[in-house]
Amino acid sequence: MMNPARVHCAGARLAAALLGLALGVGLAGCRTPSSEAAAPVEADVARLNGAVPLLRSEVPLAETLDETPLRVSELTPERAPDVKEHFVFPDRPDAGQGTRPVGEYPEKLIKGMKGADEVVQVKFNFDAAPLTEIVPLFATLLSFSYLVDPSVKGAVTMTIDSEMKAREVWDMFEHVLWLAGHEPLANVEVMLIPIFYSKSAELAGLLQPFITPGATLTALPNYNSLLMVEAPANVPKLLEIIKLLDNRGEAAWPHIALRCQQVDVETVQADLESILPVIGLAVTRSTPSGGAVKIASLPRLQVIVASAALREVLDEVERWVRMLDQQDTAEQENVYFYNVRHSTSEHLSEALSVFFDQSTTRARKVSASKSTSAKATAAGAATPATPQTPRSPAASPSEPGESQSVFDTPLVVFADGDQNRLTLRTTQRAYTMVRALLERLDVPPRQVVISAIVADITLGKSTEFGVSYAALDYYKDYTAKHAMINALTSTGATFPQPKAVSSGLALLFEKNEDTLGFLRAVAGRSNVRVLSAPQITATSDQEAVINIGDRVPIITGDYSDVSGTTATDTTIHRNIEYQDTGVILTVTPHVTAGNEVRLDVTQEVSDAVKTESSDIDSPTIRSRKLATTLVVPDGSTALLGGLIRTRGEKSYSGVPLLMDLPLVGAAFRTNEISQERTELLVLITVNVVTNESAIESLANRYRTALEAINRELAP
Repeated sequence: MMNPARVHCAGARLAAALLGLALGVGLAGCRTPSSEAAAPVEADVARLNGAVPLLRSEVPLAETLDETPLRVSELTPERAPDVKEHFVFPDRPDAGQGTRPVGEYPEKLIKGMKGADEVVQVKFNFDAAPLTEIVPLFATLLSFSYLVDPSVKGAVTMTIDSEMKAREVWDMFEHVLWLAGHEPLANVEVMLIPIFYSKSAELAGLLQPFITPGATLTALPNYNSLLMVEAPANVPKLLEIIKLLDNRGEAAWPHIALRCQQVDVETVQADLESILPVIGLAVTRSTPSGGAVKIASLPRLQVIVASAALREVLDEVERWVRMLDQQDTAEQENVYFYNVRHSTSEHLSEALSVFFDQSTTRARKVSASKSTSAKATAAGAATPATPQTPRSPAASPSEPGESQSVFDTPLVVFADGDQNRLTLRTTQRAYTMVRALLERLDVPPRQVVISAIVADITLGKSTEFGVSYAALDYYKDYTAKHAMINALTSTGATFPQPKAVSSGLALLFEKNEDTLGFLRAVAGRSNVRVLSAPQITATSDQEAVINIGDRVPIITGDYSDVSGTTATDTTIHRNIEYQDTGVILTVTPHVTAGNEVRLDVTQEVSDAVKTESSDIDSPTIRSRKLATTLVVPDGSTALLGGLIRTRGEKSYSGVPLLMDLPLVGAAFRTNEISQERTELLVLITVNVVTNESAIESLANRYRTALEAINRELAP
């Protein structure tokens, strides 16, 4: 068995043209890459097709409620034609690979080498001469330079004295090396590489940064191939890059062909392009798709062809095609049922009335249920049915190629509040859009856990100007460490000042901040009195009220009723209203897409005291109220305050009896005047409760799978 080439031959000088590095294409250096190097790697394709296994999420239906539609076509069945539903793709033949013949004489690659037909005088007489002595003789005779590998061994015995052509001398030289188990090898490789899936011109541009200086890479568009003249050491790297770039790409995606039996295939395609984006699956008709689902229609065969990165997505497309491909979908109305999972039937019926037009209107409001149509009617009114002009089943659109919008289809909705489900009367085509819309709307509502701490701070010497100034002084060197934002001094602060105070405190604490410990550190542990620490979970855009206190009777008016014959027979009637006192917190959260919470906050702390300013026999309600709107990130705490109240008390003590004597009593008693200043602070912490519906989970997992596939295909 012969060894690999050991003798490296080169021309006297390197050519400066296209084949400047080629020093011997005829030295067995020209070869065509094997089919294993250029053909697509099916194992990689199979691995990409199953790169991210996903499981379909299904929301179970209520067991006691049946959602099976009442189809007119099923009640009066008609035999459907026996047609196969799947369309089988024809087999795709594999591309063949050609071979390129090897050159016989390297005169065009080695500058200065004798011509192939030039006659030279050959006179050799070898007797067991080593190859290392024979190679120089042939190099001198044919004018080429050489480099002999140290591992080349062997001896030759030969006697010749004749005139021969240079081509014949070269053949003899190769034959001598072959007999010794060696062959000449060029110091460059010239390769013709066929490209199967990409364009050769595009690959040539992408490979330019990776070739060695002086090497050439030429695109041959007519053959969709690359002609490469490159150093042998760099050839395997370039072949590996070409293997990665020249792949099937999106052609390796799973695909499906579905035959439409009852509805025009272009109509089904238009409906798919409207429905799939609603459930989070992007659709395109162009290539490359950028990860979107590709859909095309074949009107002649009534076939829908779809391709996606995941088989699970194609199953979803097939399910929608089966729903859309129904007989008389443009005209026949059926009754459908939808069990509400998370929202309310009334809310969903109002949402549907915004999107769908309706020519017949009938609404009747009852105690627990409501029947509505797409057009609004007066609340609580029963509107007589307006006669609807029947449409001919064979009616065609007003303009050629124009189709009726699915949103113009009549839709009647009955919202059953007792069982919390919707009963709909519409066509199959319209119900497909209604169902997709309901699945996006009927999701768990965004909820917020609101924790509040209402504290009364007794202001002392360190806080005589309020907690606001004390906090700024306390944290002036540690602002960055504790991530505290002061809305009074920072430019462009997130939180406005509370609307109920002219100067107050508005601070934001990020996650894991001990807000109560901060207050105790600023005001002193004994000066912080927690009035209330309520916690409540509220739905986004819904008001939540926390009321801890008493209902105090207040006289709002009185009048006299003279019922007797004398003036003394008078009955006094009084109007009394009860007013809430104590700690009252009213919060309306609005959750944004970025998990920030906009809060409409009203905080009131009130109590009933004896009326001293008048003779009215009703208590006086003493209150401190704070109202504001602010935005708080998820998991953060907002501190609001600045409501300072000063309360003074007078007391005296002394010798009993003597201290009450007029004029001289002051000598036997001591008068004390005490004054207390307190500030009301409110700390509100918000935590967003996240929920994810089944269809959102599928869309998110589909996007994650696309990202994983793109990373696998990236060079």
